[in-house]
Amino acid sequence: MEPSQATEAPHSLSSEDILTLLGSSLAKGLSRGEAAGKLARFGPNQLPSPPRISRLKLLLDQFRSVLIIVLLAA
Repeated sequence: MEPSQATEAPHSLSSEDILTLLGSSLAKGLSRGEAAGKLARFGPNQLPSPPRISRLKLLLDQFRSVLIIVLLAA
């Protein structure tokens, strides 16, 4: 199995093929050394935190809605 096949249609691969591509085992999982190596290579499995939006910007964004402007005018 070529790695290019995994990037083209990873959803169509069997779990055995994915395990082979990743060099892992369903029964054994990753050893501590493999896990540490992957952590060093790819980093932690975390999403970046979203940018903070100031309260003033949140308030001012409310006035971009036509419905809010109509309610204020009423």
